[in-house]
Amino acid sequence: MKLANDLRAELLPFCDRVWTAGSVRRRKEFVGDVELVCIPKPGIGQSEPLNPEGQGALFGAPTPRLKPLPVDDQLTVYLAEKTSDPDSPWKLRPDRNGRTSYGLKNKFLTYNGSPIDVFSGTWATFGMLFFVRTGDAGWVKEVMAKFKRNDRHAHPYGGVEFFVQVGHGTRNAITAEYLCQTEERVFELLKWPFTNPVDRTQEEARRLRRTHH
Repeated sequence: MKLANDLRAELLPFCDRVWTAGSVRRRKEFVGDVELVCIPKPGIGQSEPLNPEGQGALFGAPTPRLKPLPVDDQLTVYLAEKTSDPDSPWKLRPDRNGRTSYGLKNKFLTYNGSPIDVFSGTWATFGMLFFVRTGDAGWVKEVMAKFKRNDRHAHPYGGVEFFVQVGHGTRNAITAEYLCQTEERVFELLKWPFTNPVDRTQEEARRLRRTHH
């Protein structure tokens, strides 16, 4: 927890939000890595990320899809500079095949040897990203199956897709999306009560699926 808080403080000047997810948030006794979920600040000359509180939300209509994060968001630039500095505690973390992953959405790193996963989203999608990255894996698997069973598709970095019939016949069906700015919105779409992170297990998700249809 101390390491997570220290890293949040370091990254916050380059982000609008940095929250701790994963097994640290679930308060597990043994932690494999520190997972941070961020909303990066836009790069120089970029406009602010869209906060979808417009007419669509007011009248209950699905909010349009958002543009992807700018290539030069401040968090990506900062960590790129740090990982390229041989004296920095930040390093790229190769997988078992020696490949590294450093993109706009996923950055798999180490800090003084400790594994650190940094995930980036937007204000519109933060809730879903935070929900998924909190875990655990079994909990998330059951949640995604619940959405699919209800003819919806949840995106780890987005919202919940569904089909809207605007006329007669399948040709008039369009794909719309509920965005999830908060975790509470995800639970609302699931029609489940809010569950504390420490209780998010596969067994608890299965119990909720049986008792909340």
